[in-house]
Amino acid sequence: MKSALRIIVFFLTLSMNTFANPPTAQADPDPIVGKWIWPGGLIGTVFADGTAVSKDGTKGTWKFLDDKQAERKYTFTWGEGIFIQSLTASKDMKTLKGKDNHGNRLTVQRAPDEKPAESKP
Repeated sequence: MKSALRIIVFFLTLSMNTFANPPTAQADPDPIVGKWIWPGGLIGTVFADGTAVSKDGTKGTWKFLDDKQAERKYTFTWGEGIFIQSLTASKDMKTLKGKDNHGNRLTVQRAPDEKPAESKP
């Protein structure tokens, strides 16, 4: 009898927590999400889940570096770490500038038909 009562109390507590703490809405996508043109004209797509892929099939990951500054800084890692790019976004999110792990400077442009991801209304 005690074990049945414990099970009932457990499920009541679980259901009350579910209603008291409903799931929150998914966060807005980072403004980096979209299509970008890397040096040499290579087009890459940046996804909200932290992944990226170039038109030639090279896969990568990206991370927003929230360093509490006004600038938006990102790190892209391509081809399992062969290329690591540290990039800073322009205020309008149309250009990324920085360097890779080989010391090469680069500028990445948002594809002309792409707009930065915006907050949901």
